[in-house]
Amino acid sequence: MLTDEDRIRELLTTYGGRMKQADVTEETDWSKSTVSRKLSKMEEKGLITRVQVGRGNLVFLSGYEPETAKSPFEQETD
Repeated sequence: MLTDEDRIRELLTTYGGRMKQADVTEETDWSKSTVSRKLSKMEEKGLITRVQVGRGNLVFLSGYEPETAKSPFEQETD
């Protein structure tokens, strides 16, 4: 049985590591507030990144973020 976090990670993986927050709501049949709370917890743990685009958010699985979404204070680890 998948946890809610696992389900969200699986969805993001299926969609290439990113998707709209509204699409997560649609795919899971959870309420907007439930999805927002779950994504906030995942973001606090560093599992995902959310980027506001217009009136919605794009959700990125950790490691799939575009360069412009990263903090200028993060250090590159090469």
